Amino acid sequence: MSCGPSYRAPTMKLRNPAVVADGRWWMILVATALAAGTAGIVVMIVEADAQARTVGIAALAGALIGLAGAFVIDSLDDIVRRERDLDVRIGGRSPPPVLAVVPAERNGSGRPVTFTSPDGRVAEIYQALGRNIHLAGIRRPAKIIQLASALPGEGCTATVGDLAVGLARAGHSVAVIDGDLRQPGLHRLFAVPQVPGLTDILSGESVDFVAVPVTVPGGVELVLVPAGDVGERPAEVLSNQRCHDVIRDLALRHDYVLIDSAAVLPSADAIALAAVVDAMVLVVQADRTSWGAVVESVDRLRASGYVVDGFVLDRAKRDVPGRFLSERLRDDAKPVGSANIPSQVGGRA
Repeated sequence: MSCGPSYRAPTMKLRNPAVVADGRWWMILVATALAAGTAGIVVMIVEADAQARTVGIAALAGALIGLAGAFVIDSLDDIVRRERDLDVRIGGRSPPPVLAVVPAERNGSGRPVTFTSPDGRVAEIYQALGRNIHLAGIRRPAKIIQLASALPGEGCTATVGDLAVGLARAGHSVAVIDGDLRQPGLHRLFAVPQVPGLTDILSGESVDFVAVPVTVPGGVELVLVPAGDVGERPAEVLSNQRCHDVIRDLALRHDYVLIDSAAVLPSADAIALAAVVDAMVLVVQADRTSWGAVVESVDRLRASGYVVDGFVLDRAKRDVPGRFLSERLRDDAKPVGSANIPSQVGGRA
């Protein structure tokens, strides 16, 4: 059995205009300070003896090397760090809205944060994320929601788990499917067996046989369909008509069906699932996901006929002392991110 590739897919090195704008002013200040220092060193070299001249030359060389290093480091930085880094046009089009900004608060239990801190601010954020997804799909019901990341290990599975608990605690009937047949993780997150699962349904088992009821804080239940026994060709399994029929059947029984899928860039698995979903959400991990990977993921989905309906910026750090950006989610009447959320709807490009 193979759990899929362990490599990181190659991505373009693409500067984010928001990051460039942030770095411009400090670079101007550094350049100004070095220019002033260089002028003083030149005067010292002209008027001093040989020993002072040597020291001055060394100082000048160090200043130039430091400045060059600053430019090189800045030019290599294309990591998404804040919400505004995602508010940049992609391929000439307006960016998808940022549906939630989740602070960097994880626990060591391996369970969803909404399990361990059901009344905390992260739980509140995920309940608001559910409302924002609903707003993003205002022109069509967003019942089947796929979440993916650009590359593996960027927080998609944890986001699916927390969103599922948030929706269930808000009174919705929720089914969760582990559609990541390369690196399945929802069974560990909810402490249930991986087998039987989705692949067993495709082999003839019923949905009711493999679906596992999970009790979440507050005494409510959601239903989890684990990945099952993973095989060699996940994309073929996920594009199978039987797989899509199972997902649609679950959507008839539940208010929401959440699907955790494999990362977009290393394989075609996420695209195979996109044909059956109502909304696609891309999870971006702050201080890890590159802007190039975001752009490449959005472009790859667009090329296949699908769009990203919104971003979730996960593990974000403080942007303003004493205040998390995510606290704006407390305003239930106002969706987070772009004001033009309705213009971003639609599962097809």
